[in-house]
Amino acid sequence: MPRPLDPSVLETGIKTTMGHALDYILSPPAAYELSFLVLAVLTGFVLGKFILQRNADMLGAMRPEMATLVRLNLVPALCCSLVWFIEWLLRMDGFRTVILDTAGNLLLAWVAMRTVSCLVFSHFWARFISTFLWIFASLNIMGILDPLISLTERFGFTLGDVRVNLPMVVKATIFLFILTRLGFWFVNIVANRLERLHEVSPSNRLLIVKLLKSLILIMAVVATLDEVGVDLGALAILTGTIGVGLGFGLQKIIANLVSGLILLSDKSLRPGDVIQIGQIYGWVASMNARYTLVATRDGTELLIPNEEFITSRVVNWSHSSPNMRIKIPISIAYGSDLDKAKAIMRRAASNTDRVLAAPLPVTRLRRFGDNALELELRIWIGDPENGTSLVIDNILSQIYHDFAQAGIEIPFPQRDVRMHVVGDHDGKKKEK
Repeated sequence: MPRPLDPSVLETGIKTTMGHALDYILSPPAAYELSFLVLAVLTGFVLGKFILQRNADMLGAMRPEMATLVRLNLVPALCCSLVWFIEWLLRMDGFRTVILDTAGNLLLAWVAMRTVSCLVFSHFWARFISTFLWIFASLNIMGILDPLISLTERFGFTLGDVRVNLPMVVKATIFLFILTRLGFWFVNIVANRLERLHEVSPSNRLLIVKLLKSLILIMAVVATLDEVGVDLGALAILTGTIGVGLGFGLQKIIANLVSGLILLSDKSLRPGDVIQIGQIYGWVASMNARYTLVATRDGTELLIPNEEFITSRVVNWSHSSPNMRIKIPISIAYGSDLDKAKAIMRRAASNTDRVLAAPLPVTRLRRFGDNALELELRIWIGDPENGTSLVIDNILSQIYHDFAQAGIEIPFPQRDVRMHVVGDHDGKKKEK
């Protein structure tokens, strides 16, 4: 059983460390260290600003996040390097370098914090990691980091042959975070390169990126477990059992994941396609591992499970071509000039924006209706993702005004009522 923590021991260590630090700061050698520290910081600041100014064009050509990383870290990194270089020279001559060592650690923590702020886009996690780094650096400077780590290693539990404690968990978390961030940064570079390759279709680009992210995540977890001393062979049976349980409990999720990979690999659905599934009409905004995001014309974003695209009937209006044909039914009264009405309809379609000139708008006489000649105007548009209602509205409005000027009547339903008069038994006529 580990002995309980005695707070007085830690308090005594802190007071002793602070007393020694105060005595050294008031000593003459500290003045020399402070002079060298000021010299190193001023030199690093001036040199860093000069380098940034001379290479402004090169920074402008870099990726935005990389340029920001260089701008934020170049000056403190140069100051830290100069401080460590001067510290090394003084130690070669036998001088104590307490202040320079402390300043170097603080500058290194500053560089780490700025790097985290660039790599971590979440404000909360950036602040959390920065605070952790400051605490880590402060404990190291005060000389109580190693005793504190040794103390926390005494508390934990044993899992198989592995001792699980707080330092191990912190180490595994940091290692996993660094590996995943570096891996996803590499994936983003690959994704940007694939965007420039027009030979690779959007669905294939998305498939490659998702497979790379999954592979990197698995490799990061395996490397982290190996780094903290977990025997991967001993976990084989456990992970197999967990996998079987997850397979039964998460059938729908696994089905959606597999369906997403199928959709990306067979190119039946791609980002930007205009689709209709059931009563839903919209365009594919993005494709994810579990669901596909479909945006509609009314601003609604629908998260549709990938399995529905495999098992349901899906109309893809832009699978092989972005062009889409629209049929607009129009009726005119009997006795109207049919050829003139057709010409007006074609002219109204040709004068409407978004209607393609090729194929040309055409009109067809569908049938002789009960009350009208039923016509149909067929047009083509090249941007179905922008909807069809506005195009139809513009065409029908123009046809209505042109029909009115040409004297072509748009009929309405009507019935003829005939009166038949017959005689009754009294010889009188009765009207029905």
